[in-house]
Amino acid sequence: MADLKANRDLILRLYKQGLLGPPQELVKYFSPKCVDHAFQNISGLQEVMARVNHAYPGCSWRVDDLCAERDRVAVRASLLIPRVPGPP
Repeated sequence: MADLKANRDLILRLYKQGLLGPPQELVKYFSPKCVDHAFQNISGLQEVMARVNHAYPGCSWRVDDLCAERDRVAVRASLLIPRVPGPP
């Protein structure tokens, strides 16, 4: 049970801090054996997060669903982008 809590806490930290920080630090949140269905590998995720953080300064993440079981974690999250004042 402690491992499930540790996995859950790690993912919550990833979404609150890791994805908003320097992309090179993302490696501390993922196993080298990580399987991601959107990005081929951690360097792909690092590249995308660098672009997202540059394009949307002040953005944040909301974890909508999190399921941790054995050594697996599944997450459904939303990227929250602040509204920029001006015409719609």
